[in-house]
Amino acid sequence: MQETKGTICTTCGASYGASARFCGADGTSLRNNTGVVDKTQSTAGKMCPICRATYPLYAQFCPADAGRLVLLNSRMGQTQTQARPADPFEFPDQADNTIVGKIFAGKYKIDSLLGEGGMARVYKATHQDIEKPVVIKLMHPHLSAKEKETSLKRFELEIKVSAKLNHPNLVTVFDGGVLNNRPYLVMEYIHGQSLRQFSTKYGALPVDEAITIVMQICAGLQEAHEQGIIHRDLKPENIMMREQADRPDWVKIVDFGIAHLKQSGNKLTATGVAVGTVDYMSPEYLSDKPIDQRADVYAVGIILFELLTSKCPFESESCEAVMAKHLWTTPMPPSSMRKDLAPGCPLDRIVERALEKEPDGRFQSTADMRKALQEAKRNKPAG
Repeated sequence: MQETKGTICTTCGASYGASARFCGADGTSLRNNTGVVDKTQSTAGKMCPICRATYPLYAQFCPADAGRLVLLNSRMGQTQTQARPADPFEFPDQADNTIVGKIFAGKYKIDSLLGEGGMARVYKATHQDIEKPVVIKLMHPHLSAKEKETSLKRFELEIKVSAKLNHPNLVTVFDGGVLNNRPYLVMEYIHGQSLRQFSTKYGALPVDEAITIVMQICAGLQEAHEQGIIHRDLKPENIMMREQADRPDWVKIVDFGIAHLKQSGNKLTATGVAVGTVDYMSPEYLSDKPIDQRADVYAVGIILFELLTSKCPFESESCEAVMAKHLWTTPMPPSSMRKDLAPGCPLDRIVERALEKEPDGRFQSTADMRKALQEAKRNKPAG
């Protein structure tokens, strides 16, 4: 055993002062060390997934960028993630309320909490290397085992979905992974407000503005549908409005957390249990029937009605009553609620068709609905 007045790393032999906690060369914990150097496993390899540098087996993290090292499994051609002690570059599971100002995943500084849902919290952060604002979606630590399993699958699906999408009206995902057994997504930060906040502030919108917003929603969904992706939870809260309204594309669809990949055939909910927001659910979705892109068309019809009238077409005091109206009630036309729309106008017909109870009676794609909206805008009476 090597003598030292300070502390010695028991894997590489480097010496440190008595107050040191970790070895700067390989990340070994210096707490409770025996002073005995053990390099019996130093020939096997590990790799930093960030900078791709390789290290001996006893190394725990990369001293260059704090990346958590993974085992190199040459037989299977894969890497295996290895757990390591908590360090200054990460935060423990229970500390979500204290992470503002700290560094996440070695490169994102947490700036503020933006909001949270049943599955995850959403933070604004800054990428330290390029000083770019981003949004981090981090799964809750307190979920039950069953909830965590479902949430993990949804996060995995959201990563796969996001990787397929590239469109100015869809949010861009930059990064993703698992930290301390909690999956996360890193997305572009959209400087603006949700369509819910926007419509609550301004009420019923001018016809041209409502049409322009919904046409952009249709364009983003068309890209998703062409990739075999159905959003399934389209609502004003999941549509962001950039502040730069002079841009040609200033509407962004976000949150594909419960999206459905048509080719996968897998469901993340039990039969008879719908996931989403009941105000925007199609009749076939509520009836637990197979859904396709026309379920999103139905949700867009609800949003269009809401932007034109500042009301949902189906309102009631209970979710059950709203569901019943989706299934059996025909909504009033938008023209019945505003004087600048003539009865039977093109927008009345567009809303009526989008909200048909049977999918075969609706627009068969958001591209078709977008064309109808474009035509209605082009032929709008002057004045």
